[in-house]
Amino acid sequence: EVKEVVEAKPVVKKEKAKPVKASTSNKANKAKEAKAARAQTKAKAKATKVERKLSAKAMTSLAKQKKQQAARLRTAAKVDAAQQKAKAKADAKALKKARKLQAVREKEAKKQAVITAKRVKKQRAAKQKLAKEEAAASKELAKTTKELDAANALAKRVAAKRR
Repeated sequence: EVKEVVEAKPVVKKEKAKPVKASTSNKANKAKEAKAARAQTKAKAKATKVERKLSAKAMTSLAKQKKQQAARLRTAAKVDAAQQKAKAKADAKALKKARKLQAVREKEAKKQAVITAKRVKKQRAAKQKLAKEEAAASKELAKTTKELDAANALAKRVAAKRR
């Protein structure tokens, strides 16, 4: 929040010169005029002095305000820098944590892939073993059936000879 600094202008009351009354004697008139002129000069000098004083005060006040504003800006800049530093630190920490988590996930995925591959290999081996056993059993069955048929044929022949 930067407030605009308005330069204070001093208010100076100017004393009006008192009107000179007309007198009968010229000498008296001149004396009164001279007195009035002196009073006017004195008043002007006094007004100028007051004006300078007020102007100096205003300038001092203005300088003080500018100093305060500069200090506020410096403080704001420091706070901003500190916030940025803290944010960068937090971001770096979060990134590190995310990378670590990602590494753990990848490791776990590899582990699972290995486990799955082993399981698939075992299943395939079991299927192949089962297929071999089935083939051997069917061969055995075919052999036994052939022998049984041969025995039956022989028995029929023997029975036919007996008759």
